[in-house]
Amino acid sequence: MRLGDGRVLVVGGLDAAWTYVAEAELWDPDTGAFTPAGALTTPRADHTATLLADGRVLVAGGTDADGTRLDTVELWDPATRAFTPGPARLGAARALHTATPLPDGRVLVVGGEDGHAALRQAEVYE
Repeated sequence: MRLGDGRVLVVGGLDAAWTYVAEAELWDPDTGAFTPAGALTTPRADHTATLLADGRVLVAGGTDADGTRLDTVELWDPATRAFTPGPARLGAARALHTATPLPDGRVLVVGGEDGHAALRQAEVYE
């Protein structure tokens, strides 16, 4: 996720041993250096990370280490480099979806899958 200052936030995912990762790092393209940026409350992969108008990053959905699709969200604050649980959940647990910021500050979450089938519905996260 490219931030407004040009740095890139790398959030969660899987490591080389296919272990789910909670840690986040900031990559500075000018120096090539990675620095710690906090840790998710729930390690996850197959999620989205969306830059919000206020500079925070919304991490939504994904898959946890048990293979469960998630309906939880977390917010990353660049000032504190901390993740906090979002104030609301997604309407459906989903992974491999898209999340697009809208001009009014909301986020459009579309598609993905729930572990059994592809999801055709969209929702707007506020």
